[in-house]
Amino acid sequence: MAKLYAELSSDKVGRTVSKGANEAIEIKLYKGNTLHTTIYFSEGERLGYHLDVHSPVDGYTIIK
Repeated sequence: MAKLYAELSSDKVGRTVSKGANEAIEIKLYKGNTLHTTIYFSEGERLGYHLDVHSPVDGYTIIK
C-alpha cells in the first residue's frame, strides 16, 4: 500500500506544507476558533478509498 500525502497551501503566503501518513489523513478547517469542516481520507486494502467531509456549521456530511 502506498503512503498517503496531504498538501496544503493558502493564498496568504503561497508556501506548500505536506505531511505523510500510512493509512489515514484528517484535515480540520477552522474559521477563527470555530471548526468549520473536517475532511477525512483513508485507504484500506479491502475497502479501497474512503472520503468523508463533515461540516457541523452547515450541517452536512458527504461520504464516498
